[in-house]
Amino acid sequence: MTNDSRDSVVQAKEVHKSYGSGELQVHVLRGVSLDVKQGEMVAIMGPSGGGKTTLLNCMSGLDDVDSGTITIGGSDLSEMNDTAKTRFRATRMGYIFQSFNLLPVLTALENVEMPLLVSGFPEKESREKAQEALSLVGLDNRAGHYPAEMSGGQQQRVTIARALVNRPEIVWADEPTGNLDSENAGEVMELLIRLNKELDETFVIVTHSDTVAEMSHRTVRMRDGLIVDDGTGKAV
Repeated sequence: MTNDSRDSVVQAKEVHKSYGSGELQVHVLRGVSLDVKQGEMVAIMGPSGGGKTTLLNCMSGLDDVDSGTITIGGSDLSEMNDTAKTRFRATRMGYIFQSFNLLPVLTALENVEMPLLVSGFPEKESREKAQEALSLVGLDNRAGHYPAEMSGGQQQRVTIARALVNRPEIVWADEPTGNLDSENAGEVMELLIRLNKELDETFVIVTHSDTVAEMSHRTVRMRDGLIVDDGTGKAV
């Protein structure tokens, strides 16, 4: 289902990442290369400890790499200082977490507009964009509700709206259905698929769920810090 003629949004080349030092050093990523095209929905699967979340954190700029390169939309993350990288993440990427990561003291609308305000967008523009994002995920009528007043499925929809509010080049999702029951998990995935089609949004999803993988365009499989199947049918 992939289209090789489309531009790459993400290119990871020979990425190595380790934690610790000396004899206690653990090599989590051992020369990982991955290419994600515009508009793809890619699932990353593999056993616990295989490097899935570490790869996601490195590609999204949350973690630095030991060696190798990661480019997002042609921009090399290694060439950015911390300030530039923080702004790049805020303006050109979106994040969906298993635990929602919503601020309990803020309403749904305030949670969604927060990334824009932090990035320096005017308050009026931030509010309008946040309202549009909540409308996209079907939560217009929950804008004034706090996280504790919403179901898990609704909270994850707010998280998705927050991830999309800046119309990012790519959205990273770490176990987006992990805290949801099967019904809400299915609804969240159907929402991501709709947004992928309507907005041509690119998603990279770390998951343990076969259902999530089946609903994605392709599935990348990792084991022991390596990609053993990139889902393209080509040799890795």
